[in-house]
Amino acid sequence: MAAILCIVMFICCLLGLLLFHCSPLLCIIGTAASAILFTFDLFLFKEAKFKRILTPILTCVLIALCLFIPISPTGYGYYDYLNMLENFGNAELSDKSDKAQKKLDELTERYGETDDVLYVLALKAIERSAPDEAESLAGKFSDKTTENYYTVMEQAIAKKHEYSEDLGDQLITLFEKAVNDNPNWKHANESLGMLLLDKKEYEKATYYLLKAYELSEKPDGKLSYYLGVALIEQGKNSEALALFEQATSIGVDDECLADIAWYVDQIIANTETEAE
Repeated sequence: MAAILCIVMFICCLLGLLLFHCSPLLCIIGTAASAILFTFDLFLFKEAKFKRILTPILTCVLIALCLFIPISPTGYGYYDYLNMLENFGNAELSDKSDKAQKKLDELTERYGETDDVLYVLALKAIERSAPDEAESLAGKFSDKTTENYYTVMEQAIAKKHEYSEDLGDQLITLFEKAVNDNPNWKHANESLGMLLLDKKEYEKATYYLLKAYELSEKPDGKLSYYLGVALIEQGKNSEALALFEQATSIGVDDECLADIAWYVDQIIANTETEAE
């Protein structure tokens, strides 16, 4: 009996894979679930009474779980759909025929405008140089505090106001909201710090650059350099020199190295002047 149920379960999973265009991982899950059921039947359900009651219940639960995966908002079929959206129109998509477009339309109708779907569509709009469309899609996000939302808005603003004099101010306003909603987002802290550094607001720049520095998973030479610049402009020479040394050891471009050499020369010159 257990063997028959295991076969039925595997067939159900396979049908889920074929009908719902789910990831092949579903078959692996189905096989694993079948093995668990078979093991339970052999070693745990010793008494016939338990077999009659628990085996059908466990079977139904596992089948429902396996069939839920491809149709749920977080199922593997959903992520396959996101990948297809992302690759559609690119060289990675092998089938660019009407059939592919029809499948894409069917999946869009099934999953609707989730934030994940809107995020992918918005990034594709930016790639097409359509920032207004990207902003409109971002406006449909159910959660406008996520990193994905701010990523879309950053790129849309940068594309839309590329040659505008107030681009920096617009991005500062955006990133101030971003770090408020996502205080541990390295990119937002680093970007805000560098924008403030460019406006010579050194104390505020130091705060966000230091936050980004602390959030870095590995040493970042350029971030060490910019943080050093912010500190040296506030007269914190010893801390700045340590960061410049770190940036040099990690590796930065020639322009940064030239700036570091200039700052070091200035510190040496000021020290000698004070000594006289």
